[in-house]
Amino acid sequence: MASLVAGTLRQARILRRLIRGPFTGLSIDSARLARTMALPEASMRYAILFTPRSGSSWLTDICMRSTGFGRPDEAFNPAMLPNMARAMDADTLDRYCAALLRRRNRDGVFGVEVTPFHLLAVFRGAAGFLKRIRPQHLFWLIREDILAQAVSV
Repeated sequence: MASLVAGTLRQARILRRLIRGPFTGLSIDSARLARTMALPEASMRYAILFTPRSGSSWLTDICMRSTGFGRPDEAFNPAMLPNMARAMDADTLDRYCAALLRRRNRDGVFGVEVTPFHLLAVFRGAAGFLKRIRPQHLFWLIREDILAQAVSV
């Protein structure tokens, strides 16, 4: 029970930061952003929708070790988003998504992992994500044994 409360409090802090805006106060290198935007966008895009503790880190590791699957990490995890946006020189969500589709383009492939919480916190729902990322393929990763998932936390 204590871990559930701690997790909920952590998510509340993340949401408060997002309400202020994950891009607030970011200074960007316009020249570097222009170079990024000149790169080709990934032609094949996919998303892995997952629930926590379902094996997504293991799946990401397999994808990154294999060729042809890109780098499907949690690029929209609200806890990591401000630092990743700074690294991408993106000061808006639209620029961040556009930069991701270019900088995370691995041989024409872009992959990303997102949870329902990420979709709500960052995009205010699935429609904003689908509009910006335009994935051609969606995968759902869920642990069949939901009790084991809860215990693994």
